[in-house]
Amino acid sequence: MIMQEKGKLVLIGNMYRPPDSRVEYDDRLEEFIENVLQEGKEIILLGDFNKNLLPGTANNEWENFMLSLGLSQMISEPTRVTNSSSTLIDHIYTSYEENISSVRVCKVTLSDHYAVFGNRKINASIGKNSHQMITYRSFKNFDENAFVNDLHQIPWEIVDTFDDVNDMVQIWNSLFLEVVDKHAPVKHHRVKKYRQPDWLSPEILDAIKDRNKCKVNGHVADYRYLRNKVLL
Repeated sequence: MIMQEKGKLVLIGNMYRPPDSRVEYDDRLEEFIENVLQEGKEIILLGDFNKNLLPGTANNEWENFMLSLGLSQMISEPTRVTNSSSTLIDHIYTSYEENISSVRVCKVTLSDHYAVFGNRKINASIGKNSHQMITYRSFKNFDENAFVNDLHQIPWEIVDTFDDVNDMVQIWNSLFLEVVDKHAPVKHHRVKKYRQPDWLSPEILDAIKDRNKCKVNGHVADYRYLRNKVLL
């Protein structure tokens, strides 16, 4: 953690993502990043993520996943080169790319990976509107029949015990929203609006994670359903 005289705290993390990582790794990474960002810290993550991001490779899910967390990837050239392959698997992610003045891939190395590094501006200013937090209701587990059934169970007669119309509206809203929150909870997601694909809704991100979990656990029918949902 770096503390500046002015500006946000900067968290710099060196990470390694094993090539056989399961979906749970991404869930923990997402939770970690969201917690740090909610604390108002700037993030710089670098390391071997074992995701090839060279143009033409099929890693759109990973790229969209990181973009949805408000992180930009700065490296654009291969970081591991052999006699038969060339891959970009060593990344640098930042939550404020305007603060990074330059990045480089150093091709002088003792390992089979090139070193990546970047320069961050000193006392860089951070615009207030660089990111935004979106709020939405998640219908991932919504069950219409269960929702209607719970509405029928509400003791609506309580509303009639109040004389003031404002109190009546308040208690009605409270009773109704209690059921809505149970079946379609409010969630918050931090995004960079200008980099967020129009089709990449929070519901699709949830479906992608659930689809991957079903695939790993061998739930074929659920996996196919969620796969089709993501493709819509």
